[in-house]
Amino acid sequence: MKGKSRKRSSKVIIEKQKPKVPKTVSEEESPVFDYPISDEIQKRISMIGQGFHLKCSPDFPLFYEFCKTLRADAPLEALLDVGFRLVGPFEILHLGSKEPVKKGQWSNYYRFYHDPPEFVTVIVCTSEQYHIGYFRDSCESKPFLAKSTHMFNGVLEYCGQNLFACLRSTLQKNKCTQHSDLLRSLIEFASLKNIPTDLSSSCKLSIIRVIWPKI
Repeated sequence: MKGKSRKRSSKVIIEKQKPKVPKTVSEEESPVFDYPISDEIQKRISMIGQGFHLKCSPDFPLFYEFCKTLRADAPLEALLDVGFRLVGPFEILHLGSKEPVKKGQWSNYYRFYHDPPEFVTVIVCTSEQYHIGYFRDSCESKPFLAKSTHMFNGVLEYCGQNLFACLRSTLQKNKCTQHSDLLRSLIEFASLKNIPTDLSSSCKLSIIRVIWPKI
C-alpha cells in the first residue's frame, strides 16, 4: 500500500507542552539498549535506516520479538485481534530485501495524504481510521510514536516514546478479557527487558501540528 505524498518540506509546530517528568528507566541504564540481536536482524535494521530514512529505536526489534511470542508464524498479524497490523519497516524487518537498498526508496510506503515527510508509519489500525508511526525532526534525531488520523489535516497526536507504551495505552482503554490477557503479556515482556511502558513517564507533548507552506 502506498499513500500520496508531498515533495515539499513541512514546517512543524509543537503545541501544548507538558512539564518534563523524570523517566523511570534512563536510556543509559536500561538493558534494552544492549539487547543482543542477530546479524541478519542488524542487517535488516540497516536496510530500514537506508530505505526509510529512519534510525530505529531499540524498542523496535524488541516489539517485533514480542509479536513473535504471540504468533510465531505471522508476527505482523499478531495484533489483528486488537485492530493493529505491523507494516512498513516491520515488513522489512520480517522479510528483508533481496535487492540492494537505495537511499529513501521506501520513504513513501504507507504514507497517507496528510502525513509529513518526518512521519514513518509502522502500524495501521484495521478497525478505525488512523495509523501510528515514528515522528522525527531529522534523520539524526530520536523518533517517538505519534498517531495520524485520516480526517484531520496535519495533526499528529503523541502516543508514546516507545511501541510498548503506545500499545499499553491503547489496550488500557479497552477492558475486555482478551485485551487484558494481551496487556498482561505485554507488561511481563517489557518488564523482563526493562522497557518503560508508562505513557506519562516520558510524555513531553500531546499535539504536533504540521503546517504545509503555501506555494
